[in-house]
Amino acid sequence: MKCLKSIEGQITNYCFEVIIVLSGSSKNKQIFSYCSKLSNIKIITENKNNYCLKRNIGLQNSNGNYIAYIDDDAKACSDWVNSICLNFKDEWKMAGGQIEPNFEIDFPKIMKNFDSLIGGYNYCNENDYLSKTIIGCNMFFKKDWLLENGGFDEEIGLLNMGKKRKLWGGDEVAIARILENSELGYIAQAKVTHLIQKERLNIKFLILRALANGRAKKYHDIKSNTKTFGFKIMMLSIIRECLHEKRFFFIFIYIFRLIGYYTMKKSVVK
Repeated sequence: MKCLKSIEGQITNYCFEVIIVLSGSSKNKQIFSYCSKLSNIKIITENKNNYCLKRNIGLQNSNGNYIAYIDDDAKACSDWVNSICLNFKDEWKMAGGQIEPNFEIDFPKIMKNFDSLIGGYNYCNENDYLSKTIIGCNMFFKKDWLLENGGFDEEIGLLNMGKKRKLWGGDEVAIARILENSELGYIAQAKVTHLIQKERLNIKFLILRALANGRAKKYHDIKSNTKTFGFKIMMLSIIRECLHEKRFFFIFIYIFRLIGYYTMKKSVVK
């Protein structure tokens, strides 16, 4: 509900609609009841457990020139919509915004300097961390371009679901891969805060995420028919750099990415 209320409270002169795609589960009754009183909100029910499918359903039912995605555990700043509309450049096809973490527990000292490995946010003032990585909980597109290019890969959505996740994200990466750097943008003013669950803030999670990231990279390479030796060279180069800088834990994590990459079976990719 916090996410929904943050969207409802936008300060802007631009017209916008809100599309919510969720299951018809009884646990969502409060959302259905709340939205029934609002005029610019459209609710679509989809019971399949596939977030990429739901993103595509939202895309196909949208009416604007741009489409922005936010997760239900994120909260938008009051000028989020305004910032996107004012700053999205003509040459861009895809852009991201600033994502600040809302840590569920106090940030463990042992995780200091590992922000880029945790994922889910790209800015943390307390940790002196800043990245312009486009992350799915705060990303924006030219709607017609995204439609013409088939939207999100729903197979990635399926591989992200279930107790034994084969991938960890990767849907936004699949789209960014087909774009030139000049077609990708970043809008720092379009800020959201995103819940970072306590389960993310431990070493076990970093290892599982590294394995899944490696598998995601292999998935993209198979789909695009890219030769695999390039990833190995890149990882070995990064490991060598980390060794020089004595960033030993990063070496440990990148080795798991390599393991994930080379243990991903082609038969998984349809």
